[in-house]
Amino acid sequence: MNRWLLLIFGLLTAGAVHAAITPGCLWDRDTRAMERQRFPSVLEVITGKFLRHSDEYYRWRVQDRQARVDRGEVGAELLDDLAVAHSKLGDDGRAIALMEELLEQDPVRYETLANLGTFHVHAGDLEEGAGFIAQALEVNPDAHFGRERYQLLVVEYLLGKEAGAGEGQLPLCRTAASQPGGGLEPNFWTFLAGRIGADPRLPHEHAGAIDAAVRGVTGMLRFGNHRSPVLLEVLSDLLLADFQRDARGLAARALLRAADSCQDAGVAAAYLGKAREALAFQTPESGESRGLRLEELEVQFALELAEAEAWWASLLENELDWIASGEDVDARFAEAYYSEPSIGAGGGGRSAAAPVLLGLGAALIAAALVLLARRRFLASPGSAGG
Repeated sequence: MNRWLLLIFGLLTAGAVHAAITPGCLWDRDTRAMERQRFPSVLEVITGKFLRHSDEYYRWRVQDRQARVDRGEVGAELLDDLAVAHSKLGDDGRAIALMEELLEQDPVRYETLANLGTFHVHAGDLEEGAGFIAQALEVNPDAHFGRERYQLLVVEYLLGKEAGAGEGQLPLCRTAASQPGGGLEPNFWTFLAGRIGADPRLPHEHAGAIDAAVRGVTGMLRFGNHRSPVLLEVLSDLLLADFQRDARGLAARALLRAADSCQDAGVAAAYLGKAREALAFQTPESGESRGLRLEELEVQFALELAEAEAWWASLLENELDWIASGEDVDARFAEAYYSEPSIGAGGGGRSAAAPVLLGLGAALIAAALVLLARRRFLASPGSAGG
């Protein structure tokens, strides 16, 4: 444990935080740049550094939209906003009831069907949700860049897993993607390959389909729960599918995030094992033959998560201030956050000054130590039993 503290403290006190967060650290800079170029915004979604709202905002939205409804304003979009806010706050029952009102008025409205499908899935009724999503796709198969298409595929994949295992045991697949010539344990890539008539052993011939699926699943993480172990595991399956152009660093991060999101120690340990396996054949620097160790990646990931958390804390503070001041939060948000942030480049159109980065020091050390200590415990013999 001491070596992790010394390493992280050294990065901070040497003024190297920015260098540690920006590309070019821990594994070959060209490899990392290529992963992020092929799969843009994936790292940001995994870490949580993307435009999103707080629970406080959604409570404000419920009050704002309900007040407008009570004043006699009409419009399906108003009820969409209200229903989504209820769902974000965990009240999918109320969200479903609002959409059912709209369904009576227009049974073929795409937004109503898509929202109903999503709310039912969130409520745990996968079959009901899949039915509504399928109806939405019949109305508009290309909305949201095809996100609903992959949402339906993920739901059907989960239904198949539950039917085979009797319950939704995580991880859904116990191993990371295997190398050419080895057996392929059924995962989301093999499921998707079956649906599109592809040979799962020849993923390089279907790079476009993999890329499209990554965009769809990333969209689900962005607009749903970005810490969902199921979606993070599905994303890792896709990132590891094409062994000629895979993204092992991003896949390992997704699996580390899944581990951190699990309360069950045995499940978290299994995700850590998958993350370690995902890094096989990933070298840390050009010219080296050894594989990249998970412990090396964890330090980098802890720094990236700290940057994302600091950015999120700033956004949360802004939303709280706007709400307390009685301002139009939607308008202020659009004004302040006009572009997507990225890891290593500050946030939302605002420059990242060195003093701000260095000011993360104490919080970064604490967060990284807790993160690493938890993972070391989970990975230790006998910890899986909780």
